[in-house]
Amino acid sequence: MISSLFFPLTSLAGPLDNVIDISSPQCNDYSSIGHRSFGIVGVNNAQGDFDANPCLSQEIQQFSTYALYIDLNYPSSHCPNPATREGAVACGKNLGKWEVYQAASQHAQSNFWWFDVEGGPGTGISWSTNSLDQSFLAALALSVVHYEDIVFTNSDGVLLFGTQVGYYSTKDDWPSITGNGNGWDHNAPAWLSVGDQPSSSELNSDCKYNLTGGPDYYVQWYVGSPIDVDISC
Repeated sequence: MISSLFFPLTSLAGPLDNVIDISSPQCNDYSSIGHRSFGIVGVNNAQGDFDANPCLSQEIQQFSTYALYIDLNYPSSHCPNPATREGAVACGKNLGKWEVYQAASQHAQSNFWWFDVEGGPGTGISWSTNSLDQSFLAALALSVVHYEDIVFTNSDGVLLFGTQVGYYSTKDDWPSITGNGNGWDHNAPAWLSVGDQPSSSELNSDCKYNLTGGPDYYVQWYVGSPIDVDISC
């Protein structure tokens, strides 16, 4: 039921304290977190590409409401003409459509999607030039919003809830992959990964880091298997 999957966008920045994100690496552990009011769930497999999270439909049952996220890389093996802007745009459009319909096939719908933009040399996650990466991400965002909004349009053609996207990245990966990054993405919300657990003063600073030029919604750090911790800013 769509209403049970919709949440006000303002709630993403509210006092949620401890938010959990899970995806395919947690397919054998997700039940250990118990039932929670809100979480962020991965649609595709780790390392991007057109590869599904096989337990998405089970993982979303752990949360009363949830956002979705996508692991990304560019170019992937499914992207023709990756060295051209036209190829980057086409790949972004195709991936966005695939992700939304992959989510729908597992009964997952959300009016907020996060894009995981990280990696580079030594990580196994490939990226191209800054300008092609921007073209790919911009086309992906438009595609996800378009196809997810179709889901949230009623029989009278009225859009019930507009879909929004944000970006997950690190302080180093974001400028490395997108260039400066600020502004081109229309100041989209940010979800900042910081690695080790920050102190209170560091967390306060991280919540004001302004990674993308838009509001910082979450700061994430790794605490070991099976989950990461995300604190809302």
